[in-house]
Amino acid sequence: MKSYLFLIIIFLSLNIKAQNLREEIKLKNSDFKVYDIDSNEKDSDVTKYQIIDSKGKKLEHIARIFDKKLNKETFLGIYRKNDSEIHFIEFNQTKEVPTLNHYVYIPDANGKLVLAKKEVGLKDYPADLPPKFKNNKPIHPEFVGGDAELNKWVEKNITPILKKELTTKDFVLTLEIDENGTATLQNLSLLSLKNETEKALIAKISEMPKWNTTVQGYKVTGVAYVPVSKP
Repeated sequence: MKSYLFLIIIFLSLNIKAQNLREEIKLKNSDFKVYDIDSNEKDSDVTKYQIIDSKGKKLEHIARIFDKKLNKETFLGIYRKNDSEIHFIEFNQTKEVPTLNHYVYIPDANGKLVLAKKEVGLKDYPADLPPKFKNNKPIHPEFVGGDAELNKWVEKNITPILKKELTTKDFVLTLEIDENGTATLQNLSLLSLKNETEKALIAKISEMPKWNTTVQGYKVTGVAYVPVSKP
């Protein structure tokens, strides 16, 4: 009996997890908590970033993996954010030339985080990674009336077009905003839509109100990620 108890204690000790609150953040008026989750596995020490929304839904990304057998760090992760997006960068250090993966999440109208962009095997930091300085918000085109008005326009004009598709998944539209404030859909090939739906979506985007591209005295262009989900 003692030997069985000893084995159980050893097994539990190899999977100890600790959770520490890292910070509370706000993205597009939705609140999130970011935790560090540490676990002591048999062959490695693992730390993950865990972000939890107000409804308790979670997503995780690597913060650090230390390989005990190799006696070195094999993966390292960071995250950056601005007022509307959170970016995760994961460095793969198992290769001779390290690479990184880039993930961008944004909250939809219900505060649910959805994946807006994924890039793997990059050799350098992506150009759209937010700066590391806290509260430093890079300027970008703004929808007149802000996110609340943008969500209303999407719900009225885009959601009906994608009504059937939204029963199985959420969408993130990637819009390129030119200096005149005109929006153009960029990720059409990734949406896998029927031809008639695709045409209707392009036509409706062309009717989108002009974005404000004069921000803080500068004329700006850029990319906007617009989540579309079932109401």
